[in-house]
Formats: sequence, structure tokens, C-alpha cells
Amino acid sequence: MAPLLHTGHLGRFLQASAIHAGHSEPALVALTCLPVANMAALTALEAGARVGLTAAARLRDAYLGSPPAARLAALGLAISASVHVAIALAEPHGGMLLAILLALDGTALLAVACWAAVLAVPGWRTAAAALLSAGLVAYAVAVGGGLEELDVVGVATKLVEVATLGTLFAAARRPATDGGLSR
Repeated sequence: MAPLLHTGHLGRFLQASAIHAGHSEPALVALTCLPVANMAALTALEAGARVGLTAAARLRDAYLGSPPAARLAALGLAISASVHVAIALAEPHGGMLLAILLALDGTALLAVACWAAVLAVPGWRTAAAALLSAGLVAYAVAVGGGLEELDVVGVATKLVEVATLGTLFAAARRPATDGGLSR
């Protein structure tokens, strides 16, 4: 008996829709590696803190002390950053300029994700909202102008970015004591 869902079904769905698979392999590999990299970094911080490394203990304490909504926003930023950097490293079909722009955007998103997760310095929400909004507008202009086709990873990444923006705006209205992003 054939399985209910296999790659052939997905392929037929994508052919029937306006969204295609595109050049998404590098992004999918990056998304597979992201949880492993996150866990490795958190495990290294914990191990360093337990053996008495002051910097590791400070970073761990800052991460654990950050509001849950800030950590969730940082995860959304890291997901978007991973996809952008992976596509940039694979030199996308848009050429070298697009690869450089994606790499810069991914690097900035990752920097803001780290800022959100461990630094108690205000301003990261504004930077995150600006980067995410610029990315959404750039993708809409590229797709609308025919420079880029809709693809599964692009649409999924933009949905993560919209959800991250929603987290930023919704949590910014609450004080930090109940999980908001005010810091």
C-alpha cells in the first residue's frame, strides 16, 4: 500500500500552485542545523559556567534572565538569518549582488538575535522590526517585479518574519515582568 503522503504529493501540489520549490536545498540544510547549533551553543555556555568561566556564566545568566518573548523573537530572527546566509553562500540565482545583500541581511539579523537574547540594552526591537520589515518589502518588490519567483522556503521564511514582528509588537505592549520585551 502506498503511503498517504510522500514527496510525489508535495511535488504535484507545488506544480499546481503558484509556489515552486526553487533553490531551497541550502536553506533547508541550514534549518536542519540550526537547532543543533543552538543546543551546542547553550550547552557550551552551561559547561563554561559550571567550570567557572566568568564570561560564560554572565552570558548564560543574561540569556536565562531575558524575557521569554525576547527569546522567541531571537529564535525567529535566527531562523530568518540562517535561511538568508545559507542562500547567500550557495550564490543564489539572482547573482553576486543578491548573495551579498542576503549575507549582510542574515548577519544583521543574527546580530540582533544575539542582542535580543543576551544583552540588556534597549533598541533591539526597533532594529529587529526595521530589518524584518525591510526584508518583507524587498521580497514583495522582487516577487511583484518578476525578479524572484515565489518559492516554498521564501514564503515560509516570510511567514516566520511576520510572526516574529507580531511577537515584537504584541509583547512590546506588556511590561517585562509578564514576559514582554521591555528592556
